[in-house]
Amino acid sequence: MLRCPKQRGGRRQMGQSWFPGHMAKAVAEIRQSMKLIDVVIEILDARAPRATSNSHLDEALGSKPRVLVLNKSDLADARATEAWLDALGTASAGVVQANCQRGMGVKEAISLAEKAARFTGQEGDRERCRRRFRTVVVGIPNVGKSSFINRAARRSGAKTGDRPGVTRAKQWIVVSPEMEMLDTPGIMPPRVDDPAVWFALASLGCI
Repeated sequence: MLRCPKQRGGRRQMGQSWFPGHMAKAVAEIRQSMKLIDVVIEILDARAPRATSNSHLDEALGSKPRVLVLNKSDLADARATEAWLDALGTASAGVVQANCQRGMGVKEAISLAEKAARFTGQEGDRERCRRRFRTVVVGIPNVGKSSFINRAARRSGAKTGDRPGVTRAKQWIVVSPEMEMLDTPGIMPPRVDDPAVWFALASLGCI
């Protein structure tokens, strides 16, 4: 796991990161799968959206439209969440606050994803017309990806748990006549250099 910040030369520094083999494999699989993907859904923890966003995935995800889901918003400060909705809304294909365990915000996120997929320019492609829209659901461990998919699919097909790393393999799951989702394991960035981010992730149970 991630090491605690160390004191060196009067300054705190982060140790080497936690990046298990299944996470490295998942990044490679996501990169390979992106040619099939129309839109990305990224699950964040509403209590710490910046800390729970994994910029390490940006290269693998490329320029595909991205819908952001601020999950566990019932546990977050309402005014802070509103500020994040405003800040993130201009930099994405849409952002919603959600409580995935109760289903709040899930339909709205799917609607935004379907809308974004229609504007990717692929709807005129003959192969695209013969299949559903495809989205990949990403996020760091324990932010609620599987809970989101379970609600979207109205079943318990993706394993859930209160510990990071429950989902270990990618899964395609049909969630509507128009859309299927690729569930992926929670993926941490290879390194966390900001002590504030490290402690936020630890307090949220993401590491």
